[in-house]
Amino acid sequence: MNRTKAPFIQPELVKNSHYRRIVFTSYIGFTLHFAVLFLMPIMLEQVYGRGAAAIGFIIFPWGYAISRSRDLRRTPD
Repeated sequence: MNRTKAPFIQPELVKNSHYRRIVFTSYIGFTLHFAVLFLMPIMLEQVYGRGAAAIGFIIFPWGYAISRSRDLRRTPD
């Protein structure tokens, strides 16, 4: 595991169970988020019979809200 002087990921981090839990949780959150982004339009069409324009009007406010929420996370420099 210690083959280079400056590894890209420090071996101590990989051994740390708290760090592994954070990485795993982030991966699950990322995967679920993109699964919803992919499956929601399909579900709206197949299950609820919505058209393309209606699906766009349903999904657009969600994307807009997410893009605006980044302003709330800004920290002062």
